Amino acid sequence: SSEHFGDVKMAYTQELHHKILFLLMEDSRLSHREIAEKLKVSPTTVGKIIKSMEKSGVLQGYTVLVDWSILGYDSVMCLQLAADPGADIEKVGKHLKSLPEIKQVFYTMGDMTFACYGVCKDNNEAAELMKRLGQVDGIEKLVCHTVLRQF
Repeated sequence: SSEHFGDVKMAYTQELHHKILFLLMEDSRLSHREIAEKLKVSPTTVGKIIKSMEKSGVLQGYTVLVDWSILGYDSVMCLQLAADPGADIEKVGKHLKSLPEIKQVFYTMGDMTFACYGVCKDNNEAAELMKRLGQVDGIEKLVCHTVLRQF
């Protein structure tokens, strides 16, 4: 029946969306043509799917992975921060993101409210960052994990 065909077509389309996402997650520099060749579909199809995922918010941007140590940042940290009860989460999160040493901020569930990825030139700069983070209005606890190696 045509109804069944619609279900099959929708499942194929969803699978194609996921395959495109996984390829972009591996290498966000891939062109529509390269993706199309890998998936044996037309570049136009790939372009339409990517545009629809961008418009719907599934794809929110494209990024690069940086090895900060090569750039002279010898102190790389994963930070966990707990907000005070009643703290303005949006305000605290945006403040954390505004700090030049903080490269990513995540709002999380569990014992801690935020997880952050931070980089500093050295341990002295990292100690200064910890001091400043300890003074942020709305933060009651800070845990710092030093990154030894990135995979």
